[in-house]
Amino acid sequence: MKAQIGSETLKRLTKEYRSLGLSETEAKLAAQMEDATRSVEESSRKLHHAAKSIGMTEEAAKSLVATQVSSILMPIQIQT
Repeated sequence: MKAQIGSETLKRLTKEYRSLGLSETEAKLAAQMEDATRSVEESSRKLHHAAKSIGMTEEAAKSLVATQVSSILMPIQIQT
């Protein structure tokens, strides 16, 4: 998928998060979360564009994107 970042970028992000004081595990997780966020953002832009392309209003397109994003994120539960 285009929005996913390569392993070199993940390594760089992990190193940057480590420099902020995160443990190796926390830094890797933060880098992966950033990758996932980028992926959701890219998908949202594509969905919005597609909705507008089929004639939806700006408001309806934004609502569709918000509904889809929330349905993706709602089942995700962070376990501590």
